[in-house]
Amino acid sequence: MLAWLVLLSQLACMSAPAQQPPAKPKARFVPGELIVKFRSGSEGARLATGRQAATDARATLGPYTDRLSREIGLPVEAKRALSGGEVLLSIGLPSLTNRLLGEARKENGLQDATLEEGASKTTGQSLPGVRARRSEKDLDAKALTKRLTERLGFSVQSRAANGEGLLLFVDGEALTLRALEALKGRPDVEYAQPNYVLGKLGA
Repeated sequence: MLAWLVLLSQLACMSAPAQQPPAKPKARFVPGELIVKFRSGSEGARLATGRQAATDARATLGPYTDRLSREIGLPVEAKRALSGGEVLLSIGLPSLTNRLLGEARKENGLQDATLEEGASKTTGQSLPGVRARRSEKDLDAKALTKRLTERLGFSVQSRAANGEGLLLFVDGEALTLRALEALKGRPDVEYAQPNYVLGKLGA
């Protein structure tokens, strides 16, 4: 009788659907910002923990981040030195947006392309973008952003603006993840992570 009870219990467990753990909400981070800690003994660690870095990290780490930018293929600069030898790095979104502006002005389907500051829906941070007017009413925005992405070598997004307007902007989140992968593979980097947003934000 006991054997039957054990068998029935095992069959019930096998037939019950496996419960999946709840999906973790996607962590939000500031587009274009990364927190990096360089390995002890490296040039980056020496500069980041020096006395001058505390007052002017951008100037102190400037030559180093210039070289880092060339090596990872993205413009980065030190925004400030943090505690524990960490450094807040910033991707040069304004310079990339200037390149986007130049390419947008070459597009036949766009007119009056100008720089414009806009707020990120995620953080409220002011981010640069390019506003233009569609000179062709049937302009395919998806095909346009694909062309721009291919020419520039980084991800471009777009959204409709008032009337015939179109807002183009560099995909800061995609660039942040791309920079993270490049930095994590370096021997002089102990760890790298996005600059996560603390607290609750609206959807």
